[in-house]
Amino acid sequence: MGLKLQVIFIRKTFMFEVWLSDYNKKIQNDYYMDLCKTKCPFEICSDPNKNDYLIRIPISLDITIDNYKKIIFEIKSNINKLENFFEV
Repeated sequence: MGLKLQVIFIRKTFMFEVWLSDYNKKIQNDYYMDLCKTKCPFEICSDPNKNDYLIRIPISLDITIDNYKKIIFEIKSNINKLENFFEV
């Protein structure tokens, strides 16, 4: 497919995000055009030529040693949602 999943830690907001991104901008532009025609339940980038992600899913949890299992669960859950969306 030419796409990759990434789990990104945003230091500025101290949050994790799940990104679906491209191997190159041509692939990202092609998928972007297709995604814009769908009812994508995720946040799509505003400009595929400037953003490093195609789809971005923030994991809105406080990061502490006490809830690392919940953070991992949320990351896995969102990856599964992405997989299910693209299987349809």
